[in-house]
Amino acid sequence: MDSVPLVRFAASLRKHSSPTTSDNSLGHTTFVMYTVPADAFLKMTEVKMHEELADAGVLTEFDESMGKAMFVSHQWLSEAHPDPDFQQLKVLQDALKNIVAGTSKI
Repeated sequence: MDSVPLVRFAASLRKHSSPTTSDNSLGHTTFVMYTVPADAFLKMTEVKMHEELADAGVLTEFDESMGKAMFVSHQWLSEAHPDPDFQQLKVLQDALKNIVAGTSKI
């Protein structure tokens, strides 16, 4: 049963995430947001699972003092892997490089 993807995902959430209470005036419970630093993202050559990135020390617990974060979602290209040939993330890497270089604007 431990080999079922949903079971592994739930276990990884328990291992790598813990809710924290924020100090906002509404008293909402917030959750830690993990990000991949831009320099690490631009060096990637394959899509890796959250657990692998966490184990490799690539993930960073995001804090507003770090600046802005970007959330990216895309369609999976196969049933077994989101981007088996690194097509979609390569396009995103190239777009981010152009933004950083000033050749593209958002």
